[in-house]
Amino acid sequence: MIPYGIKSVKHECRETETKKHGIRSRMHTRQTQAWSLILEEIRRIADTKGRGGVSHAGKLLGVTRGTISRWLSGALQGKRMPYDKTVDIMRALGLDPAPFFDAQGQEYVQVPWMEAEASMGGGSTLISKRVVSHLSFRLDWILAKGNPKKMAIINAGGNSMEPTIPDDAIVLINEGKAHPPVNGKIYFVCHGEDLFLKRLKVCDERVVALISDNGNRENPVLPEDHFEILGQAVWFGKEL
Repeated sequence: MIPYGIKSVKHECRETETKKHGIRSRMHTRQTQAWSLILEEIRRIADTKGRGGVSHAGKLLGVTRGTISRWLSGALQGKRMPYDKTVDIMRALGLDPAPFFDAQGQEYVQVPWMEAEASMGGGSTLISKRVVSHLSFRLDWILAKGNPKKMAIINAGGNSMEPTIPDDAIVLINEGKAHPPVNGKIYFVCHGEDLFLKRLKVCDERVVALISDNGNRENPVLPEDHFEILGQAVWFGKEL
């Protein structure tokens, strides 16, 4: 039994990719809806200004008359434009981007910050699964690291992983990357009854040692030991 509230996730590529597809699909839908509104406003401007309407819209948005024409005809897909550029265009047209994007034109996702603590030293027994807060990450940034629904923030204490991860840092854990373990990567693990944040030494697809970056020390993991990989460390932060 794993003495930690975040479940250990096996390698579920199909499920992860399906969820990623759903998130990206939602982002695409919002972008498409925003561009429908943009094109509607450009057409209104063009109709109001008569023959010079397309040129007027181009000057307003800082693009050529040809670009406006290609947007209106569908030859150029404005909905593929980066979010920040779409927000700039909406504002130039007097449209409110808030229903589609945040103030910077980005979507964010909240990741739970767990009370549990991983040791970068002698081992931690703080195993609470209680969520104490949340941290927000840009959706495009976190999708590049995996499925945000399988991520959590944990506390890390000790100096054994310095200079890679300092004492009293917070660490983003991707549970979806728990298996198979990759030699040399840093993982959140349960060894015996303690929780650790360590670099793994993997031989023949089996973890044989926990490595501390500070001093490059190795602690063996024996076949008879209770050992579970809870997730891979993919980011850390620390208040100065």
